[in-house]
Amino acid sequence: MQVMTKLGRLYSEMIFVQGYIHCDPHPGNLLVRPSTAGTEIVLLDHGLYQVHCYVFISHFVVTKYQLSIL
Repeated sequence: MQVMTKLGRLYSEMIFVQGYIHCDPHPGNLLVRPSTAGTEIVLLDHGLYQVHCYVFISHFVVTKYQLSIL
């Protein structure tokens, strides 16, 4: 459950706040490892990204409520 929550927040932040879309998000491009703070998720293979403009991002404002349902 902790991995799903962190992964959802990671992709939500990346897409809706930062404006980047990882174009190759399959399980082979994720590394899940334990850390002192719990579970750490590492994205691999940063060769395929799409950058969206501010207009696209501004239509998808992520609120605390929306993050809480992930």
